[in-house]
Amino acid sequence: MDGVIQPNSRFNTSSWVAGQVTKVPLFAPGRLNAGALHAVTIVKDTEPQFAGTTVEPNYISFHGFSGDDTRARLAAPALVESSPRRKVEFLGDSITAGFDNQCDIPGSPKGFPWSESFTKSWPTLICDALAAECHYNAWSGFGMVANCCGGSTLASDVWSRTLATVGSTNTSDPHGTTADNLWDFSSWTADAVVINLGTNDHLGANTTSEKSKAYMERYEALVAAAAKVYGYSTHFFLACGPMSSDYCSEVTWVIGRAKASGISAHLLDQRGFDDGAYGPTCAYGHPGSQIDSAMAKNGSAFIKATMGW
Repeated sequence: MDGVIQPNSRFNTSSWVAGQVTKVPLFAPGRLNAGALHAVTIVKDTEPQFAGTTVEPNYISFHGFSGDDTRARLAAPALVESSPRRKVEFLGDSITAGFDNQCDIPGSPKGFPWSESFTKSWPTLICDALAAECHYNAWSGFGMVANCCGGSTLASDVWSRTLATVGSTNTSDPHGTTADNLWDFSSWTADAVVINLGTNDHLGANTTSEKSKAYMERYEALVAAAAKVYGYSTHFFLACGPMSSDYCSEVTWVIGRAKASGISAHLLDQRGFDDGAYGPTCAYGHPGSQIDSAMAKNGSAFIKATMGW
């Protein structure tokens, strides 16, 4: 509310019954000043399906706010909605989703998924720093051509979907989706696309050449597809790190291929943020909130300089 996170307003949808409308209290009675305008933002603070390898539809529908009718009428004429000039899209895995990133915050929720806060993750912080409108695709365990912990649906699959958890009606097709769930790319054009996928693909010295080749080809095809729908004025920031640098050479190759095709592609170097200088790491070496903050400061500065913002 008014730019300040409200921890006591957090709620969990996992026990909600399909088809029923559920009302949740956002603020205690008297918490809002009836004589003032307030900016209230609802954030999906955890990923589409936490630690889920079998993708199943689990979306919810937002029906609106309810409250004192008099206050709503008084506030409505003064509300003005504006579209930010800058649009940024993010595609990534647990590093992007903020997996366990509250472990370094005293008094924060513990255990999965409670310890995850996308609000405190580096993509959200970058979006705020750029004063941008952002779209996010972030899902723990997912990769470009392989996942860390099973499942056949990939992060590169959900990029083209409106709702990430809605797959194909054909159970033997984990990569597709329904026709009405395909995203309409003409409805929203990204100025910049930030991608960090590769940690879960397990590349590096011990991987096979076939897997490395498949990763690079799929990555190149995804960037080319995005450039085709968004236009060649869109800039692509392809990241590597901080949990692994094993896929950096492949990312560099993709950047070179993209540039050769006339696409503006850049390396977003996120290596080294887990060396202890920026804050502690969390479960399985994931960035904590302090590291997320440092990554956001570095990333937003690089994007601003590159884009001329």
